[in-house]
Amino acid sequence: MSGEVITLRNAGDVWIDRGKKFFFDTNIVLILQAPYTNPNSWEARVYSRLMSKILRLNGKIVINSVVIHEYMQTCVKKLHRELVRGGEVKEDYKGFRTSAAFEQRAHEASTSLIRFCQWTEILDTFIRKEDLERHCGEFCSGRIDFPDLMILETCRRNSCTLVTHDSDLAFAEDVYWITANPALAR
Repeated sequence: MSGEVITLRNAGDVWIDRGKKFFFDTNIVLILQAPYTNPNSWEARVYSRLMSKILRLNGKIVINSVVIHEYMQTCVKKLHRELVRGGEVKEDYKGFRTSAAFEQRAHEASTSLIRFCQWTEILDTFIRKEDLERHCGEFCSGRIDFPDLMILETCRRNSCTLVTHDSDLAFAEDVYWITANPALAR
């Protein structure tokens, strides 16, 4: 499959085929669901309309364990940094993980993720030994993080259209993708 970029200005820009799979990258899940997200930001409004349209037309929203991991880590670490700046906790993250403040923040992130996953399918693609050398080569090039390679592989193997706001994935020419990030338009 050769890649195509759809620059999203509003949900009406995208044709949704019934049953089509749309992989939501971590940054999209964070924009839509993180406890600290501004639901009135232009990004949240655009991606929320896209998500609603996909679901209304029986499309499938897909994530994987990489997205779940990155989402939880990003939410809790961002909230930890805010508490450190406010002088409420010390910088020691491992120590923070045993505190009541961590439990509260982790619960907020968990609740929002579980709520989001009501509308998703979780598809995992594991690294095949025969693909490891290619993935390591792509990672060593410096163009992409290893977790993003796993996201792209999930899209490739499952014929998913990638929905992302992340410039790290912009080079993937063999995956169809949708973005509202004007800097990513080809």
